[in-house]
Order: sequence, then C-alpha cells, then structure tokens
Amino acid sequence: MPKFEALYYPTFEPPAIWLRSFLLFFDRIRTIVPDDVDFKPSEKISRLVDLIPDVFETVSVEEQDVDVDELNLRRMRSAFQIIGKREPEANREEIKIIIDKDGSVSIAGHTFLHDRKMSGKVRSLLEEFKLIKSELDEIAEVMGAENFSIVNENASDLIVSQVADRIAKRYGWNTVTDRKIDFTMNALNAFQSGLSRTEPQGMLVCSIINCEIPQEIRHAGLKKYKAIREAYSDIREPFQRAVVDLSDLYRIEAIEDKQILEQRVREITREFNTEVEKYKKSNFGRKVSRWIPIGIGGLASLAGVVFAEPTITISSAVVSVAIQVVQELSRMNESESESNNVHRLIARMQKDILRAAEVKRLL
Repeated sequence: MPKFEALYYPTFEPPAIWLRSFLLFFDRIRTIVPDDVDFKPSEKISRLVDLIPDVFETVSVEEQDVDVDELNLRRMRSAFQIIGKREPEANREEIKIIIDKDGSVSIAGHTFLHDRKMSGKVRSLLEEFKLIKSELDEIAEVMGAENFSIVNENASDLIVSQVADRIAKRYGWNTVTDRKIDFTMNALNAFQSGLSRTEPQGMLVCSIINCEIPQEIRHAGLKKYKAIREAYSDIREPFQRAVVDLSDLYRIEAIEDKQILEQRVREITREFNTEVEKYKKSNFGRKVSRWIPIGIGGLASLAGVVFAEPTITISSAVVSVAIQVVQELSRMNESESESNNVHRLIARMQKDILRAAEVKRLL
C-alpha cells in the first residue's frame, strides 16, 4: 500500500518535536537535500529514525525543479522587491555572525542556501535587490558551507517553497513547513494568481496539526511516542481524506489572495478544533475517560510537566493499557462519518500524549 508522505521545507531538517507531531499523520517526512551534500541528521532525529526506521528520508533536486519561466520570474521579482524594502537597514550595512553554544554558525536575517536550489536567473534577481551576500562566498566555504550562498532568509524561504512545490507535484506529496503561515511577511501576495494548487492544502494540514497536537509530546519518551504512533496508525488515511474534503468544501485551492487564504485556513482550523472539543465533552467521550480540556492557544497549558530525571524508566504497561483501549474503541461506532472518526481519534490521541507526559508527575 502506498505511504502517506509529505515534503518538508525550507531547511534540510525539521525540528525534532515538529517531526514527532507530523509523523502521527504521515508515514514518512522527506526533505530536500542536493546529491553533493554529505547530510547527516542531528542526534535527536537519528535516535527517532533508529527506533522507527524509514520515517525520515531525503529527496534530491533536479534541474527542472529550479527552472523558473518568465511569468513566475516576474512574480518573483515583485516578491523580492517587497522583501528588499522591508529588510532592516542594519542587515544591509553590516553582517552579524552568531555562534551558538553547540558551535553552529548563523548570520542574522540570512540563511545558507545551496546553489543547486536556485537557477542563474533567480540568483541574478537576488543580486539586483541585494538579497544575496556574494562577497561572503569565501567566508561560507571557510565555515564549511561550500556551494552555499548567504541569502536573505525570507527570500530563501520563498525560493525553496517554489522548489518544494515542483518536487511535491512530481510525487503527489503535500508540502509542509514549520514556518508561520505568513512567513514571508505577505510577500507571497505578489504571486497572487500564481499560487500553487498544492500549497493551500499543505497550509491547512500544517495549521490543523499545529493546533491539535499538544506541545507536551516533547516530554514523552521515544518508546512511549512510538507506542502512541502505532496505536493511532489508523488515523492517517481518514485524516488525509478529511483535509481533502475540507479543501474542496471551502474551495481554498481557488483562493488567489494570500491574506484571504490565511484567514480561511485559520477559520477552518478553529472549526475543526471545535468539533474535537465537542467530542471530548460528549456523553460518549465522558464514558471513555476524564478528558483534559484543551483549546486553541491552550495546548501548552501543561508545559510544566516534564521528566526531570531522564534515567527514570516507566513501565510499558501504562501505554499498553491506553493502546488496548484505543484498539477496542476503534471497533465501535463504525457507522459514524469519517470526519467524526478523525475528531474522535485526535481527541483520544491528545489525552494519551498528555498522559504520557504526566506519568512522571504522578510517580
């Protein structure tokens, strides 16, 4: 059976906590890494992949992915013009190099963009609007970033989003990101009628998952996380169908204005969350268990519940009981609609994530 996959952008690797949340709804997350890059995932990602193989992989860039026709080149010019005007004057006059505790190096307001991810025409546009620091190419090489250019972060995100969209179209994937919906400060409005048909659906996917998955998922040990993910593996197909149905129902793929699209996505997400909350307050929900109330903006209310002692281990029986309950309940209400099934499963998954994070406090 084909897997549900999504393509993450704009960097080589998403945050580990973000990856945990999205892997609850996808079988695999991929990222864009050129062939000539010796990419090694971080320790956190590697530990996750060691426990759950094949959930994180890369895909290379082909020439057709970076080729931009004249129409989109004009749109990109308009976007770069907006970004250039909004770039802080300080970033134009001086370069601020930041060295983190782990030894990683970054430049304020800029990012390292691999040269394979942009065409010569796009590079010329970046130079025209002074959004690329070509004079620092040698410094980039010294910093271990050979074949990378130092580019304005918003411009880089825009470029990679277009590359990701083309790759996703080839494979039939959603594009997903950890950036905010308006991550380019509305510069994408310059694209208006040039919006990708896959992008709105990807925005909706990100919005719903970010809203519904408690931040406490970071406090669940890897083995507990794996158990929860396996227990709720049946959620992936109905979730994908629900997103497609919502996209079609509200015709978000036909919206050409980014600001209107952003507003519509937020409205749909709020309504989706309302249905999840309704289920937790229903008679059936109360019979299952005592629910912990969660709402938009309140998903981090239990952030103080953490594992202070990472060496303490918890019996797998706690998670096993939860899995048995889920498996038993999943056979109930088979006649209910697929969308209601998604709301029901998400409500239970929220509870089990919070429970896994709360175990240490109870002990």
